[in-house]
Amino acid sequence: MARHKADVADDEFEIFASYHGTGDGRYVGGLKVLRKADRRILFPFDGAPEIGPYDTADRASPEK
Repeated sequence: MARHKADVADDEFEIFASYHGTGDGRYVGGLKVLRKADRRILFPFDGAPEIGPYDTADRASPEK
């Protein structure tokens, strides 16, 4: 799995973007947003939409 940490200018949040392959050969993105002050996870939340699936890892990559 590829994992990337985004640069956030105000340093109030940590943002992690990733993607992983599925059993059927597609790719799903992942996103986690953490508030540093109380370490609370703001995303994903219950009911948050799935990112993808995509046909290629390039399309699922958070760098695109």
